[in-house]
Amino acid sequence: MKQLKNCQKMTELMSLSQEEPLTLSQKMTVKFHLLMCPECPRFDDNNRVLKEMIKQHKNLKG
Repeated sequence: MKQLKNCQKMTELMSLSQEEPLTLSQKMTVKFHLLMCPECPRFDDNNRVLKEMIKQHKNLKG
């Protein structure tokens, strides 16, 4: 249960990082978690792809 709670916090930080810069401490916490967690890197990758797709869509609209 603790791991799930930690993953939830990390996914919130990863999502936040798409909108605004994280503090150095937050960045290090996320990076460490991504090294240890088998599931969260997939969320992080998907989050980045989604952000890029949104950016491309906005560029197409003008």
